[in-house]
Amino acid sequence: MIAPLKIDDNYNTSGLYRMPWTKTDNSNAWLSITRACDISCEYCVQEHEGQEHKSLEAITTELEGLLRLRKCDSIQIAGGEPLTHPRLIDIVKLVKSKNIKPFLITNGVQLDRELLKKLKAAGLFGLILHIDSGQNRPGWTGKSEKELNTLRGQFANLICEEKGLVCSFITTITPKALHEVPDIVQWCRNNIDRVVQIIFVPVRSFFADDPWDFFVNGKQIDITSMPLCREQSYENISAKDLYEQVKKTLPKYEFNSFLGGTQVSDAPKWLFGLYAATRDMYYGNIGGKGIEIIQTMHHLVFGRFVAFLKPWVYRSGWLIFLLFLFDKSVRKTFRNRIASFLVHPSQIFKRLYLQAIIVMQPFDILPNGESDMCDGCPNMTLWNGRLVSECRMEEYINHGQQIQFKYTGKRKPYIYKSEMVNRLKFDRSQLKICSKMQFHK
Repeated sequence: MIAPLKIDDNYNTSGLYRMPWTKTDNSNAWLSITRACDISCEYCVQEHEGQEHKSLEAITTELEGLLRLRKCDSIQIAGGEPLTHPRLIDIVKLVKSKNIKPFLITNGVQLDRELLKKLKAAGLFGLILHIDSGQNRPGWTGKSEKELNTLRGQFANLICEEKGLVCSFITTITPKALHEVPDIVQWCRNNIDRVVQIIFVPVRSFFADDPWDFFVNGKQIDITSMPLCREQSYENISAKDLYEQVKKTLPKYEFNSFLGGTQVSDAPKWLFGLYAATRDMYYGNIGGKGIEIIQTMHHLVFGRFVAFLKPWVYRSGWLIFLLFLFDKSVRKTFRNRIASFLVHPSQIFKRLYLQAIIVMQPFDILPNGESDMCDGCPNMTLWNGRLVSECRMEEYINHGQQIQFKYTGKRKPYIYKSEMVNRLKFDRSQLKICSKMQFHK
């Protein structure tokens, strides 16, 4: 269920560095090459059946249009499932020819060593493997996240043995899997020498009994036949919920930067963090000032903000100490590293790694029906000559625009503090659609 946003329950982003990414000047862009997929996910909002692959000519045109509208460091080649596309090698070469880092977002079902070698030779920079317990994956259906760590390990081994590729994972979290987040974090922590990043995405979907009416151009529509509307109703999971689970495994972990919302500017739509550790000892985090310097310097030197660094950088954690004078979190990490030598002299000879943890909070609906999207969203793609958010693409395909929402009061009213009304600059007369809702003073 997508319920009205409760701001007071969100993670506090004050003190974090706000990523400078914008709609036209960003670290990343999204290139969907097919809507076809070889597995199903219980939460998927795309229509996959009967979908055809885009032609190489169409993809070339789309990529060129995308790069005209957005300056970026990497292109995420996605779908559907991109490994099902027969011209995938040529597509990777095409992206590489634009002097952009090609990434694959894939479930990995069809990935093997031979294909990986071909992709690397074509210029692939890295992979983001989408693995979670909500997928109907051959041989793994019904497995817990802890059990799926075995599968994550198989992919990490495959990618690591090929050398020179970034290995990253993304996991969609449903309410029933929320308590398993610490198991995933622990696995990533244990494999810091092979995995550079883990991304957690809370599930969002509509349900027939949600407290909303749906409109396009002022006309009410029925969305029950669209993939957006699921038989399974999910309670909202927030960035705060995920952060609390991460801290159960890494109690000293802290985020350093964020992307806010398009309507609620300090909402935690994306939370970024980077920490330094050996395989057996956690030393500390990189702060917001360090990330600001990295983003600013990369933009000055290369003319664009950075998404991923080269794999060898993540295996050279000592490089962050170059930020010693500017970042107090780095200074603390450095002191912890030096102090450890006195207690555990063998740590001198152990490699220091970097690993990122990212938490996303998908679009939220405000009480007045507005969508709070990700401000500076990295996952924007081209649709009819304009940049749109990939997570809302199904709405554009079916209706030519995003769906609008109106609160109906079908469910028990949510209670919001007056702080929320003040921050959004609403008053009770403006919130006519929420007239049945109560407000704390």
